[in-house]
Amino acid sequence: MLVVTLPANHAENPLSFAEEAKRRGADILEIRGDLTPGLAPFTSPLPILAAPRGRDLHALLEGGVFWVDLELDEKCSGPMGPYQIRSFHDYEKTPNTQTLVEMARALEAQLPQGGHVKVATFVRNAQDLLALREAQEAMGQLVSTTFLGMGPKSWPNRIMSLWRNSLSYVAMEVGGISAPGQLLLDDCHTRRQKPEPQLFAILGGEKLQSASPLIHNGLMERHGINGFYGSWPTDDLLADFEALDAFGFAGFSVTAPHKVALCPLIPHLELSARETGAVNTCAKREDGWHGWQKDPQGIVEGYPQFRGAKSAAVVGSGGVLSSVVLALRELGVETITIYARNEKARRALAKRFDAHHAPLGQLGKASTHLLVWALPMDLPDLSLPKPEGESFAIDLRYGKETDFLRRASDLGYHGVDGEGMLKAQALAQFREFSGELVDESDRDFLNGLLSDHGQQ
Repeated sequence: MLVVTLPANHAENPLSFAEEAKRRGADILEIRGDLTPGLAPFTSPLPILAAPRGRDLHALLEGGVFWVDLELDEKCSGPMGPYQIRSFHDYEKTPNTQTLVEMARALEAQLPQGGHVKVATFVRNAQDLLALREAQEAMGQLVSTTFLGMGPKSWPNRIMSLWRNSLSYVAMEVGGISAPGQLLLDDCHTRRQKPEPQLFAILGGEKLQSASPLIHNGLMERHGINGFYGSWPTDDLLADFEALDAFGFAGFSVTAPHKVALCPLIPHLELSARETGAVNTCAKREDGWHGWQKDPQGIVEGYPQFRGAKSAAVVGSGGVLSSVVLALRELGVETITIYARNEKARRALAKRFDAHHAPLGQLGKASTHLLVWALPMDLPDLSLPKPEGESFAIDLRYGKETDFLRRASDLGYHGVDGEGMLKAQALAQFREFSGELVDESDRDFLNGLLSDHGQQ
């Protein structure tokens, strides 16, 4: 059942809020003492769940409620209603599975027969997701339970709550979220009418920011795929990947700094991944995980105007460089020079891909038909090469105007950002995730989706 909490800003007219919540598919209205204390009784179209949280809800209880939610050892002076919940909250961490089970048993011991156990903890990593699931499974089917995660990394638990928990706590609007990690009523009401969805995510560093969730959720909805795609930032790739695999994820996009580090964890690396020594896409098949590197395809399909350029200057030596050089070779670029401070890295890349290399400081002395910026930051004091004829400059970053592109345009380059690569490789990833064919209409869809998002 879907539980919507009455926000403080609707305390003056709870009936109107309850009516709207029922219209949009909510099953229960929660009144929390810490949010709306002293609320007067009213005739709600939804059953009321009262959670005093140590505050005064006596008048509401006297008016009659269906559920009362009490913390461990919390007393209630008013009528208890026909159904009781006992709750445990940890807003800082998720205890291990054994501790969670012991806490749930302690809650169960304070319940009348037919009551409900609720455990809500803060999710720090993927192992915490597993701990919540394992504890719920250990409680068995004889006790009605809800095991909820809180926080930004709780979303896989919150999504699967619709099929695994007796109660799922949702918000009617973003401004009404009463616990970190809550999902929205409209989406959950729609999703629970379907089977359990496949889960996907982008794996990246702790500062991960990406348009991939917007893109893939949009594509799945467009193609009628029952799935959900989220963001999973982590600095502990091995532990989180293993736990997310055990949790049941079906696929991942991969971005810095994990593209190379993930390779040893994928038993079936396709040619693109073996050639580059990196993966940015992996999907679970019957025989295990398969990995691809779709970045070269993203460049080739995203920038056909680069085809046939006589020369290219590539700035950087990070994990994306192998994909860039492979793509430039496929596009028919004759001469490729890698410019980077790290001599060992640029020399190894040049040898591996039959390219030239030079110190970063020599970039301004060159001229080129194609200038590729593969650094995560601007270097305003670095001189850029002169363009040769009709030349292009690409910054693999996207989503904002960069100093590099501004200076390149001033020199006469036709400047583009990494959005074309993002869209093309995302479509290639979606094919692996879903098995669906994509066409030009999907590319047009992404153009409109990202354009609308950028205007918000």
